[in-house]
Amino acid sequence: MPEESSGQKESTSSNKYLIRILIIVAIGIPVLLESMTFFNLIKFRLWDHSKGAKQESREVTKVKEFSTGDTLITDHPLIITLNDSRINVGPNQWIFEMEMRAYGKPPYEYRINIDSLGLSKGIIISGTQNADWETEKEEEDEGEKGYLKMEGKWRIPNGEIPQKLFFTLRKEFSADSVVQLHKTIPLKKPPIRYHPE
Repeated sequence: MPEESSGQKESTSSNKYLIRILIIVAIGIPVLLESMTFFNLIKFRLWDHSKGAKQESREVTKVKEFSTGDTLITDHPLIITLNDSRINVGPNQWIFEMEMRAYGKPPYEYRINIDSLGLSKGIIISGTQNADWETEKEEEDEGEKGYLKMEGKWRIPNGEIPQKLFFTLRKEFSADSVVQLHKTIPLKKPPIRYHPE
């Protein structure tokens, strides 16, 4: 029986060594991938579950948007309600109209300044230059409190929707003593009415 030469023995042993490495790699890589997948799954279930719950609760909480009939301010001596809001659409223009009422005893001690109106595409319209803002005093009747009635009109770009109202409540106690409260009121989409005139 012929004996194998040393070169043949070395090539045989190197082939066996190479086959072992390939087997280890072929088995090891899938096992490693499966282990990593399993570990990430367990990690997500155990550690990230509470974070996911917090994120879900944040998504559910929404900012309150105000519409006709809502009270805009309750934590102030002057109670302000949104009495009416609408968009009147004509052939060439959109006009946003709103009415607010301020109740207090008496409400006339305060000044209400409409600072600006925020629209859907980030446009801000000044509350003094583009609005016809009038204050009308309603005197107290028997058993009823007086109130301030404020009406405003803004010409807005076609297709824009008012989203925020910015106003300031101001009361002067003396020449040197003034208290101001700035408010941002998110608005619901007001009803749109078509006027062909």
